Amino acid sequence: MLESVSVNEIHDVYRVESPLVGCDGADNGNSGESGHPLIYLNMGNEGQVICPYCSRKFVLVERS
Repeated sequence: MLESVSVNEIHDVYRVESPLVGCDGADNGNSGESGHPLIYLNMGNEGQVICPYCSRKFVLVERS
C-alpha cells in the first residue's frame, strides 16, 4: 500500500502512539463533518500507514 502513494500525494502526517488508528478524513476545523467512511488501519511491523481514502500518513512514535 505504501508504494502506491507518492510523497507528493500525502496530505497530512500524524504522529500516533498506537499501531491501530481510525481515520474518517474529517478536518478537525470542519465541525465534525466526515470526509470518508471511518476505517481502521493497522501499521503492522511497518511503523506507518497511509489512508487509502484521503492519503493521510500515520507514523508510530515511542511513548514517553
